[in-house]
Amino acid sequence: MATYTRNNMFAQELERLIDAEVERMKENFSLGFLENFSDYKYVAGKLAGLRSVKDLMAEASAICDGKPREN
Repeated sequence: MATYTRNNMFAQELERLIDAEVERMKENFSLGFLENFSDYKYVAGKLAGLRSVKDLMAEASAICDGKPREN
């Protein structure tokens, strides 16, 4: 069983918050809340950024677990 430290809890909560924000933004796309192309580009950029953060979090976790860095 894993020992949960504040860092573990922080990483899990951050990932949960990112997932929730991504889902909220995807709903905005599907429900037509975006009024113009500028809004669309803004939300698309935020989604890409949040997904990039999750990728970086996964890579950092792997490095902390002793796996080699990806290039």
